[in-house]
Amino acid sequence: MPGYSSPTSLGLIAVGLLAFYVVLLWAIRLLDLAFFDAIEHHAVPAWVSSTERAVLSISSLPRLGGGVMFLVWVHRAASNLRALGRTGMTMTPGWCVASFFVPVASLFVPYKAVAEIATCSDPRESGVAPASVLGWWLLFIGGNVLWLVRLAAMKDAELGARITLDGVATLMSTGAVALLFVVVRSVSAGQEEWARRRVGVG
Repeated sequence: MPGYSSPTSLGLIAVGLLAFYVVLLWAIRLLDLAFFDAIEHHAVPAWVSSTERAVLSISSLPRLGGGVMFLVWVHRAASNLRALGRTGMTMTPGWCVASFFVPVASLFVPYKAVAEIATCSDPRESGVAPASVLGWWLLFIGGNVLWLVRLAAMKDAELGARITLDGVATLMSTGAVALLFVVVRSVSAGQEEWARRRVGVG
């Protein structure tokens, strides 16, 4: 079908990379817990410190790669809706992606973009975005806010409080990736169903 290309592979690659990023975060959290006493008394074994630094360095790659692939998926999914003859999108594919980088607007416009994509991709035509979209966005924003609070306001806080906040933020990131998988799978499956219907009609 002209202008349509299945978004499934892009979405799965994005989620896979982000899931790997989360696994690396949990590896760091586990190291923090395993060597809590040593960290508190500034007696961390050299191999632990070097391992954490290495994991942190490596984690930036799947995070960046997953983020880029997700934005490519968003653009592809939004573009597909036009090719499929679906109506209801108020945002262009380009704006769906660009909204993630606009100050203030990036707090709510990307959610609107993905919600519209999910709604227009739904073969049941329920007219309502699935709850997984809102859940993903709230966990994504909440996790990032916690990371910023941790970095900006808790540098001198007790080690236990810092590790706890890190753990909560990582848990929220885990939930966000899990729900993103649900969103990607739902949108991709919905668009493939619309494509089959269009081919059948043609």
